[in-house]
Amino acid sequence: MAAPRPRDAAQALVAEVSRESPAGGVREALAEARRALTRADKARLAGDHRHAAELEELSLEWAEAARDRARLARAEKQAALAEKRVTDNETKLEAARTLIEQTSAQRARAESELAELERAAAAAPPPPPARPKPQSKTKATPL
Repeated sequence: MAAPRPRDAAQALVAEVSRESPAGGVREALAEARRALTRADKARLAGDHRHAAELEELSLEWAEAARDRARLARAEKQAALAEKRVTDNETKLEAARTLIEQTSAQRARAESELAELERAAAAAPPPPPARPKPQSKTKATPL
């Protein structure tokens, strides 16, 4: 199968890239590709087939540049989204680390307080033994 002519390949690429709502440099490259095709048509009408073929090849190069710029724009957009996710995850990780440090400090304080209470309880004299309550010897009179 023969490779498509530069003109056909350029027109197909221009149509493909144009569907993606191009921006900035992509739009400029597409305009250059179209301009080269128009100039190729004019050169062919003037009988200058050699320059027409060269202009068609130039158009193909501009169309490929537009395609590559569109790919680059998509890759940059994906990279920006990935960078945002990384930043968000780093923020969450830092918050989790801070929470772990706070929890660890609270645990250390609680362990220290418990040890102090245990030392105080061990050093305190034992409570006196409980005495039984004397019972009242008065009898209740029946009514």
